[in-house]
Amino acid sequence: ASAAIGGAASLYGAKQQSDAMQRKAEFDREQARGNAELADFQADDALRRGDIDAKRALRQGRAVEGEQRAALAAQGIDINSGSAGAILGETQDMAHEDYETIKNNAWREAWGFKTAASNVRGSSKFNDAAVRNQARNTLLIGGLNAASSFAQAGAYAAKGAGGARKPASVDLDMESPDDLELPEFGSSLKKPRSYRLR
Repeated sequence: ASAAIGGAASLYGAKQQSDAMQRKAEFDREQARGNAELADFQADDALRRGDIDAKRALRQGRAVEGEQRAALAAQGIDINSGSAGAILGETQDMAHEDYETIKNNAWREAWGFKTAASNVRGSSKFNDAAVRNQARNTLLIGGLNAASSFAQAGAYAAKGAGGARKPASVDLDMESPDDLELPEFGSSLKKPRSYRLR
């Protein structure tokens, strides 16, 4: 009986442990999903901010160029040639460099967040598969232990049933008596009944 109880307890414990693993895996999966979505949002936000800042830098460069044009024209300098043209060209180049730099920095920032999101999702899938295998193995081991306990309990029961031997029986088979003549007294005695063990 104790072996059977132990087998049932082993199977129940394995099931409880497997269920706990599954619940923990579900919690981790949801947490990983939230972290990945947050990283995706941060990546999109980095690109959005980069686009805004880059366009602002370009506008500021154009504004500086406009001020330079006005100042040069007020002095009567031809803005399309010579040093005046070079100054304006340099201002335009600097504005475009700032634009590209801001866009590239934003892209690198977004790429970092996207990579983090991808790593989180990949790690979550790997851990989920590992937990499923672990839970399956826990149930398998628990089932094997329970089967072993049940088999042991059955062996004990069979041994107990076959171990008792039938007690020896006493056969009270009565044989027919024969007359025994006693000449001295002229009387007869009957032979006593025999008893046989078998």
